Amino acid sequence: MTAQGGDDSLDSDGPTPPTVTLQSGDDDRSVDYGVFEPGSISGRVWNDVDAEGIQDDPNQEPSIAGGTVTLTDPDGNPVVDADGNPVGPVQTDANGIYVFTNLRPGTYIVEFAPPAGSTVSPTGAPGSAPGNDSNGVAPTVTVLSGANTTAIDLGLQVEPEPPTTSPPTSVPIDNLPSTGSSSTRSGLVVAIALLAAGLALVGFSRRRSTARHTSSSA
Repeated sequence: MTAQGGDDSLDSDGPTPPTVTLQSGDDDRSVDYGVFEPGSISGRVWNDVDAEGIQDDPNQEPSIAGGTVTLTDPDGNPVVDADGNPVGPVQTDANGIYVFTNLRPGTYIVEFAPPAGSTVSPTGAPGSAPGNDSNGVAPTVTVLSGANTTAIDLGLQVEPEPPTTSPPTSVPIDNLPSTGSSSTRSGLVVAIALLAAGLALVGFSRRRSTARHTSSSA
């Protein structure tokens, strides 16, 4: 950027500065050229299971994937990168990592969007360090020329998904599993057959008795 700040002795005149005319004895020290190296901001979003605000073993406190992170200027306005391209929101990857690259030196706000129902971990937890603490949902970050600013992290307590329950499924009686030994099932079949035969015999005996009683009465 050129012609910034209103002081020609301090601003950058770019790679093709204006033509300067010098008179005998003149000394013009206002033709300057400023350069910078792009920087970056990165961090991690994790499930802070114990809600202490410190990142523990990732096997015990897993990463949160798919979280949205947005970068703005200190007034909340969208920003552009070192090439003048808009810097849009990014998503955390499978390891909970996000990164903004090719940034101009300056001050930014990193805005996290916690999922509904989650709780944000405390910042500045006792015993924490810059590499394992939680920085809150909108920390202010200063990027220096050529610097990669890391560990801008967010801890959350995320409620586990409730288990899904399905209504009981009726199973046709023919599909019910067989239980017991084959001899037990055979015995049950024989018992049912004998019971049916006994009922038939009782019915036959009653019919014969009725018939004799009617004949003797005649």
